[in-house]
Amino acid sequence: MIMWVVGMAAGFAVMYFSLPKQKLGGPAGPVPADDSLKPSQSSLCETKLTKWIQSVNPERLQYNTDIESRVIELNRYWTSCGPAAGSVPLVSDLKAIETQVEGDYLKRVLATRFGRRDIEHIRQTILLSRIADRVKKEHQTDLDRAVALVALISPQIEPLPPRQSLDRPLTPFDCLLNGQGTPSDRAWVLAEAMRQLHLDSVVLTTDGEDVQPLLAVLVEQDAYLFDSLTGWPIPAAGESKRKTIYRVPAKLKDVLADDSILRQLDVASRPYPWTVDKLKAARAGLVGTSCTWAPRMAELQYQWPTNQVCVIYDGLGPSSAITKGLSERVTSHLAPLGYAADRVRVWEYPEQQSALYDSMGAESAPHMTPLVDVMSGPRSFVEEPDPKTNNVKVTIQKAKRPLQQARVQHLLGHRVDAIGNYLTMMRAHRSAPKMGGKIDSAIQQAMDQNRLLADKVVYWMSLVQFENDDYDACQGTLRSYMREFPLGEMRDAAILRQSACLEKEDKYEEAEKVLSAIGPGLYEQRRELLSRRLKELRGAVAAAPPVTTPEPPAQPAESAPQTPGPGAPPAQPGETSPPPPPQAEATP
Repeated sequence: MIMWVVGMAAGFAVMYFSLPKQKLGGPAGPVPADDSLKPSQSSLCETKLTKWIQSVNPERLQYNTDIESRVIELNRYWTSCGPAAGSVPLVSDLKAIETQVEGDYLKRVLATRFGRRDIEHIRQTILLSRIADRVKKEHQTDLDRAVALVALISPQIEPLPPRQSLDRPLTPFDCLLNGQGTPSDRAWVLAEAMRQLHLDSVVLTTDGEDVQPLLAVLVEQDAYLFDSLTGWPIPAAGESKRKTIYRVPAKLKDVLADDSILRQLDVASRPYPWTVDKLKAARAGLVGTSCTWAPRMAELQYQWPTNQVCVIYDGLGPSSAITKGLSERVTSHLAPLGYAADRVRVWEYPEQQSALYDSMGAESAPHMTPLVDVMSGPRSFVEEPDPKTNNVKVTIQKAKRPLQQARVQHLLGHRVDAIGNYLTMMRAHRSAPKMGGKIDSAIQQAMDQNRLLADKVVYWMSLVQFENDDYDACQGTLRSYMREFPLGEMRDAAILRQSACLEKEDKYEEAEKVLSAIGPGLYEQRRELLSRRLKELRGAVAAAPPVTTPEPPAQPAESAPQTPGPGAPPAQPGETSPPPPPQAEATP
């Protein structure tokens, strides 16, 4: 990370402060003789860009918003404030790009004008950078931040069947808002989030439908592994015997030397699909899309306001700002582990999904309609008597504060605001107009949308409560969810969350019983691993010797020791106190 940050910061700083520029753009030739480069022009351009960035913040650029107008605004800004004609481009060596991508993919990378996908890329990057800021403040080392970021994001994206991405593609932004995604989607989101911590990462893939990608985060000289299906770290050696559920990730070099590390994730129903042999033959994928590698994005990154930290560009090759591109950095990092340069390639999944998403109509695609409708809800009903028919006239009203706003608040850690908005939405599906006879189709559709919304909101409410360590409230919300949505989209996630609450309260037997309600499927491995761990914790508690207070030696009555009462000071050095029972910190 240090080289990544120093290289980027130093490169951009040198260019910004020492190189003459036309307008506000990239490095240029000699300063023109006239006064066209006035400080006021640069200031005006920066103000314009700052205002435009505010317009694409995830709270403001919501679904059903005219994204095309943002495209027009950015290209208009670029005409007046972008790199001047004849200026030296930041990315002049295209060899690394042309080595990695070709055809239509290459054309999209090298496009000079911004398009809709660029705006969607910037919006989701702003969201991910602000999520990453949460762990920056709480953790100091790169590894701690990486582990914390995975633990923060993984519960926000529950698994969907891998094959769903074939005809229902989602972007990272959609996955975060919807709270669901395939294992490959989750790996994609996590890799993009790591970029906001200035950490390089790759996705390791191999053949076989049952083998989901692994995320390898490159920290200092090591690569740490995370499983995309469970959202947990691949446990380091002996990690399965500790009190927690997998907080310490294994190093890639250790796993390559010891298959037993992967075997910690074997369960009775099925062995863990990754083996050392598969890992040795795996492909290392560079994660990004044509927007990530685009030279136009490098130029925009160069102009990005310094008070808004956000990595929108990560070049495959070198530029005027950095001497080593992502491809070279990753190749040199993985070479000692036996990964030859020809096995380090751009992971095609993100671009394939993005291109398919765009070709299907993006947010207007058929599979996106339910999600967009839910995120723009809930709908309310206004009833007025109709004097002409003596019936009740019902008007459907859109939400003043849509779910998307509350969901973004939740993702950014604004829990008080999220709880307040979630509370008003939890009962949305119960409000129905009092109409006699047949319900109008539009009203029925709005009621169905409210029910889908409530399915999500009730579960997310429990997740906020869990994050606040309010386990009693969380369990109450989850019981309500199971009553109202016994077959809901988040059913298995709710069961896992309820078990985690009980586990936090040391109720291991109850937690294990709750898990038994999860059947075969995407949650099966997590269920089996958690059940096994809960059994071990129960056994550890049962095997612990009873806590007894030794009899004090006979002393005169007036000097007999007194039993400490409430508020007594803690034991002093040299004194002993019974150890607490083992704790489990599962992250379902």
